[in-house]
Amino acid sequence: MNCFLDKPVNSMAWALQASGLQDIVVTRLVHGVLQIAFNCPAVRNTLRTATLHELAFVLEAADRESEAMVVVIAGAPAVFAAGADLEELAALGSEAALADPRPAH
Repeated sequence: MNCFLDKPVNSMAWALQASGLQDIVVTRLVHGVLQIAFNCPAVRNTLRTATLHELAFVLEAADRESEAMVVVIAGAPAVFAAGADLEELAALGSEAALADPRPAH
């Protein structure tokens, strides 16, 4: 599950292609529309910390890219996202889970 682009068309495409994304697939940037997808079907695209970092990375790159006017986020292949990764949160323990910054967003 690595990041890929159908047709790298600009510097953003090459940067994302080289970034080594694992949980997000960047499918294309065409006519100002950047299409990305969560791609962890084994865990129903749960929003793990790593997944959220990758999503933030891609969105920040899109914000800097003059060609990206719209971002479409999809799930792959059958689920958009199951929600928070409860196993990851449980492993943190109660104090760390309460201190997790995600609920603030």
